[in-house]
Amino acid sequence: MFSDKNSRLYKFLILFFSVLMCLGLFLKFTFWNERLMLFVHSNQMLPEKFWMALTVSGSAWVGFLLVSILDRKYRVYSLAAIYSLIIGGLIVTFLKKIIAAPRPLSVLNEQQLHVIGQYLYGFNSTPSGHAVSIMATVTMLVFMLRSNRVKSLLYSLLLIFLGCIAAWSRVVVAAHWPADVCIGASLGILVALISLKLANCYIARYGRQSLYWVVSLELVVGAYAILEKTGYPDMFYFQWIFFCFAILSVLLRFDRIRLFINTLITLHKCQ
Repeated sequence: MFSDKNSRLYKFLILFFSVLMCLGLFLKFTFWNERLMLFVHSNQMLPEKFWMALTVSGSAWVGFLLVSILDRKYRVYSLAAIYSLIIGGLIVTFLKKIIAAPRPLSVLNEQQLHVIGQYLYGFNSTPSGHAVSIMATVTMLVFMLRSNRVKSLLYSLLLIFLGCIAAWSRVVVAAHWPADVCIGASLGILVALISLKLANCYIARYGRQSLYWVVSLELVVGAYAILEKTGYPDMFYFQWIFFCFAILSVLLRFDRIRLFINTLITLHKCQ
């Protein structure tokens, strides 16, 4: 994974991880964390549903399905996505309990914040689990672009930008502080790099993972996508879209079904 052609990308991601972590720690221990939070919630311009869609897209099941659906050949990224779910989940759970940072609504008045969707209270704010999932997914997608010989830097930068906006949605909906998102995003990069390394070691030793494991996981995660209570009921259709993509991905993994669908498309074009 970390061959010469990816060395620059690897170094850039390490630098990006360091910048995000330093920024998150700076915000965490200064008054700028609260000031930035209040500034964001006094200057909201985009529609609420836009931020709802982005914050739901940060769920771990979205990240897995995106990577798994796009990883059609080698399945190394699908395996890395599984590792990232486990590693990221353990890290987030551990840090949330150790740090026990209060949520914004546990510190600020409801009148000071423009809450979108679910009202979250408690002492489990740092780091943002959504930010971890989003940046882990983005990191793996960037490596997928490189492995598929898409050399344009624009695509990678666009993915990273969209990932940052999606992670920032957690601040906009009042679920997390800016510091939580920065720290979570940096951890997401680290989780992805570790997961990719482990996946490559597994593939090198045992070969590609079984197709049936991938299919089973896509079905399970797809079913979970429509069962999870995200706290944003207006985005339920969004969950169904990913469920349908998961089913379609499973069907297209089998040669006979894929051949049948291609034949139908060809016949339709000939008419």
